[in-house]
Amino acid sequence: MQVLASLGNYFKSIPFEDNIARTRLFKTFMEVTQNISLYSAERVVFRTDTNVGVGMIKIHEDDDYFYITTKNKIHEQDSRKLQNYCNEINSKNHESLRLLKSSNIKSKKEHENSAHLGLIHIALLTSNKLDFKVDSENLFFELTVKVNKKYT
Repeated sequence: MQVLASLGNYFKSIPFEDNIARTRLFKTFMEVTQNISLYSAERVVFRTDTNVGVGMIKIHEDDDYFYITTKNKIHEQDSRKLQNYCNEINSKNHESLRLLKSSNIKSKKEHENSAHLGLIHIALLTSNKLDFKVDSENLFFELTVKVNKKYT
């Protein structure tokens, strides 16, 4: 957990011309790492009986964007659901995503956990499409999120 906190603090310290971009990068990073921690099918139990998910995080950048890629094991029954969630999110504009998030918070019918809400939140934060791969054979979920370096 200290590694994640250190990376989070690093993001906060990056000199940005645009404070909105810094905030969105930090919040997006926290959201994708929380998704691994809560929903990865591969788990580890620490001495404190804390049960957390295991996954991979990769961060790189170019002139215009930061890219955060995560990859983690998924349960077989979640494979199709994740693919549907991501496709649904990618098919919507910003306003439609806000309405979807609001209606899911109110109903919580099909979405028994908040993974769907987290993915919606990521799309709203970044204003970019989710780049995802669901490997149904090996049961992996890979997500690459593109965070703009400038929003203003």
